[in-house]
Amino acid sequence: MAGFPSSTTPTARRPRRSRLRLALAALLAGGLAVGAIVGTAGTSRSAHDPGTVLSMTTDPLPGGPVTWMLSVGALGRIDQAGLPPSLVSSFFDQRSTILLGATGAGSDALAPHAQAAADFTSAQALIAALADHRVPASVPDLVLDLEAWPLTPTSEQHDPIAAASQALRAAQAAGKRLIFTPGVDLVRVLTGQDLRGPALLAAYDRLLAGPGAKVSDLFEVQAQGTEGTADATSFTRGAVQAAQTAHPGIPVLVGLSTNPSGRRVTPADLLQVAEAARAAGASGFWLNVPEAGAACPRCGQPEPRVAVAFLEQLAHGHGPHPGAPSSPVNSVTTARGSLLDAAGQLLAANQHPADWILAASQFAAVVAQPGVARLMGGGTVFEPVSPRQAPSGLLPVTPTLVVHSEGLLANQVAAGQVQDDVRAVLYDNERFPDTPSVEQANPLAYDQRVAALAAEHHWVSICDLIEPDRLPADQRTPKDEVPPCTIIGLNTVQQSERQPATYEALVARALATIHAVRPNAIVLAGLSANPRGGPVTAAELAGDIEATHDLVQGYWLNVPSPRIGCPACGQPDPGLMAAALQLLAH
Repeated sequence: MAGFPSSTTPTARRPRRSRLRLALAALLAGGLAVGAIVGTAGTSRSAHDPGTVLSMTTDPLPGGPVTWMLSVGALGRIDQAGLPPSLVSSFFDQRSTILLGATGAGSDALAPHAQAAADFTSAQALIAALADHRVPASVPDLVLDLEAWPLTPTSEQHDPIAAASQALRAAQAAGKRLIFTPGVDLVRVLTGQDLRGPALLAAYDRLLAGPGAKVSDLFEVQAQGTEGTADATSFTRGAVQAAQTAHPGIPVLVGLSTNPSGRRVTPADLLQVAEAARAAGASGFWLNVPEAGAACPRCGQPEPRVAVAFLEQLAHGHGPHPGAPSSPVNSVTTARGSLLDAAGQLLAANQHPADWILAASQFAAVVAQPGVARLMGGGTVFEPVSPRQAPSGLLPVTPTLVVHSEGLLANQVAAGQVQDDVRAVLYDNERFPDTPSVEQANPLAYDQRVAALAAEHHWVSICDLIEPDRLPADQRTPKDEVPPCTIIGLNTVQQSERQPATYEALVARALATIHAVRPNAIVLAGLSANPRGGPVTAAELAGDIEATHDLVQGYWLNVPSPRIGCPACGQPDPGLMAAALQLLAH
């Protein structure tokens, strides 16, 4: 039917293989409080396929009931990517779920209780479909998605509020609800300017969010384009508040995407937008898993595993959802608190799954050992990978570029030599021969440059805490030592890992320095299988983790070789690191 998404049924569910839990960054946004998230995602169609789901949970959740929107196609992709059937059902098989692309309640095998919605990219097409009785009575909601694309008539792009007002009158006359989702790119059409940052937010609020909320029954903010950027939180919160101010009491959804306009994002990027939305009072999310097509030529291949990781993390303690426990169930408890959750994942500070750094050269030798992947599988795993190495398939990882020189990094970026799949950069500035003396002499200044360059390219930045002996004692203050990077590594503490009490004291001292400047900084403590060639046992390494797991957000696992960074290290011993992790896993 004209104006309708195709009502294809998802492929029959394939038998699932047992698989590792997908990773999710717990706090990538400089202290992001992941546990505050209640909802899940929605996305809109600047990077979206023509259809998505709206569902309302009835469970009493913090921040109120959560509304969901996603398409039949997106739901099928998420199912095929391995989201357990129980979670598919508890998230989406609700009478309040509105499934774009379905023909009516009970028409989708994965969510038979969901309600159907029709999707239109033109008010003219929506009005015509109602007039011609081409919208079944079983479809209660109509989505009007006007954007600066060939799918929306030019006249409606230049006056989207008038178009939505006409669609609202037609929808209400037919006894249906209008969900208005104007694209952010309409700001450029309306102003004739390519605005960015605060100027874009102000124009969007004034021209679309406020006026658009007045001419709709439910308004959706297309925030997915901000995922992984510095504007994600401010744009989302501002737009939600503008819509609610203009139309008090209106439900507001916020769009999320697994690959907005083909750009790579992480589950943590979605989480940041989701948290900002719920904090501003949004009712829920439009979760999209787009692929290349007329609606999004640049989207490329769909990325359903990002959605699965996001949803699984919500289901296991990082934000409750219907049917999920509100906090992790602990299977192992120590005197210091919970060490593992019920899934066997290591719990770090604030009882969030630990994050990890482990280089590709020793990754398989460590992670392939029994129980290790399960222990590491709850948090984000940063895998430093060289151009000659492919990221591991043992766990979902964040490919990470390692450099010992900020100047080299800047040159690689300028020459286009950084691989497209890189999502993080680790600046390891120590007294290495390949670290320029000027960078060794002023490490904080070059940490700042790396952090700025990473932010520009939407990478996570990882830096070491500056060693105290880099500065004269009379010049040393926390602000001179703490880098502004997303993640701060404590690699120097590994020299004391043979005595867990001493290791803990050094970690606590470093944290005091860091938190004096950045109270919510993400900190990973370093561990080494052969620190400077000295002996260490698996039991000592496991004891170090037990002593500090509730202080830091995770661990930087080193299995060094006798190369430029550690001439005295001797032969690498990945088996020792694996044995230490296995002691914790069992």
